[in-house]
Amino acid sequence: MIFLALVIYYKQITEGYSDRYNFEVMQKVGIDRNEVSAIVHKEIRTMFFLPLLIAVIHLAVSLYAVAMLLAVFG
Repeated sequence: MIFLALVIYYKQITEGYSDRYNFEVMQKVGIDRNEVSAIVHKEIRTMFFLPLLIAVIHLAVSLYAVAMLLAVFG
């Protein structure tokens, strides 16, 4: 889980530096700083916390399945 979080964090940081130009263009077009900040926070929530949530759910289901298998065969 820690490794997953580190990989996603590193990916977000590198994409953030590459997307910096796009956000500067959005500000020049007329989107204010608060809207750009809201867009960035929404993207971070989606791209960082969603995979972690899915991994936790997957872990819980797999542990339940293993416990059931051990109960049947044990």
